[in-house]
Amino acid sequence: MIHFLEINIFGSLILLAFLFLANPLKLNTKANRWLGIFLLLWASHWIEEIITLSSGVPFELSPTSLVKVIQLLGPVAFFLCIKYFTNPNYKIPRYSIAYQVVP
Repeated sequence: MIHFLEINIFGSLILLAFLFLANPLKLNTKANRWLGIFLLLWASHWIEEIITLSSGVPFELSPTSLVKVIQLLGPVAFFLCIKYFTNPNYKIPRYSIAYQVVP
């Protein structure tokens, strides 16, 4: 039996993500784009849950390894979304990670 709540959550996340990616009002495009990417990554967690619930077998194929690695970018997308919503003129430093390393 497929659970109705998981399907509704997945569908609403996909719809909301495409609304943010389309950005019909063209306001704060960078923040809306990052929020849309974050919501798509979050929806990918729910599609795994739906496949597991519908088949009864855990979703453990090798292509999911790539999906799980991509899902690790979710917190980064959320961080950038918050940065751009709070400061629309925020620029990502070019060498922000390279200068953090202490020899």
